[in-house]
Amino acid sequence: MKPAAAYLRVSGRRQETEQQRRDLLQAAKARGLQITRWYAETITGRTLKRPALAQLRADAKAREVSILFAWSLDRLSRSGVLDSLSLLKELEACGCTVISLKDPIPEPGAPHRDLVLSVLFWVAEQESRRRSERVKSALARLKADGVKLGRRPRDVDVDRVSELRKAGRTWRSIAKAIKVPKATILRAVQRERG
Repeated sequence: MKPAAAYLRVSGRRQETEQQRRDLLQAAKARGLQITRWYAETITGRTLKRPALAQLRADAKAREVSILFAWSLDRLSRSGVLDSLSLLKELEACGCTVISLKDPIPEPGAPHRDLVLSVLFWVAEQESRRRSERVKSALARLKADGVKLGRRPRDVDVDRVSELRKAGRTWRSIAKAIKVPKATILRAVQRERG
């Protein structure tokens, strides 16, 4: 079997790459390929500055990756159509053929290839924007309904903090004594004072 590589990435902290991994293994096997290199990204967001992606780019430049599987093109990049096309062209210029399971990418050199890729990346970007708008809308609705958003303030025994302050202890030593970050203690004291 000819070796191949795969790139995995999730969109949120609670997601995992296991389904992507299974699908990519199955697709590679169907093509008579074996995935021997995995690039798994744990950083979320729209940035192209991701460690696994940086390693993939370096390996592609060193001609160590000739076939790359991705679950979908938006797994490779979410930084806009131009950045996504640029990344894909960069990988292919290094001799790396990108195979997306969810997106029908025409063969390199096909006259309509850039058009198809532009449309695919545009659709992925619009989907990402809509998802972001839905989240913002839901958060605004919750806020309007009086729901407090964010992490619940940590419980700090303000009376104990006051005792330690009266005893001449520094904020840092108090934080160490009650095992709570100094900034959290200061916020709790500020809330208590109103």
